[in-house]
Amino acid sequence: MEKIDFDERMTWTEIVKKYPHKWVGLSSIDWDGGKILSAVVKYVDDSIDKIFDRQITVGDVEAEYTTPDELWSNLNSGLTFLPSENNYN
Repeated sequence: MEKIDFDERMTWTEIVKKYPHKWVGLSSIDWDGGKILSAVVKYVDDSIDKIFDRQITVGDVEAEYTTPDELWSNLNSGLTFLPSENNYN
């Protein structure tokens, strides 16, 4: 898990562009309902394990996945899961 050493506030779009296909540990999140408008990125990792563990045990970050083109989508993408025929094989 890479710790980010600055407290730059970024929009969700900027976070996705800077850290595609990554798990991010976010703090100081500015929410609009269930959608992230902006946040401070504290941690970045390829796996959710360490960031989610920190979310549960320390509670100083929220774990989010940045790229919504996976099989599932996160709430911030605004997309829904669209199953393809390959998902049923």
